[in-house]
Amino acid sequence: MTNYPKILNQLRQRRLDMGANRNSLNTILGQSRSQIQGWEDKGIVPTATSLIKWADALNMDVQLIPREEKSWTP
Repeated sequence: MTNYPKILNQLRQRRLDMGANRNSLNTILGQSRSQIQGWEDKGIVPTATSLIKWADALNMDVQLIPREEKSWTP
């Protein structure tokens, strides 16, 4: 199960808490306002690069946390 909706909501809430609007964010990220709107409102998942840049612009880090170990079966 993915946590994309939770991650996207956290990024949107952080932007709002910082008082930043989508126009200022799109200038920093080089994305269109509609692209950012798609991420925030429609749940469109950004590329890994865009996700990292988005988090960085909001003074956040993307961190990978291991889940419960499962046996590896290629």
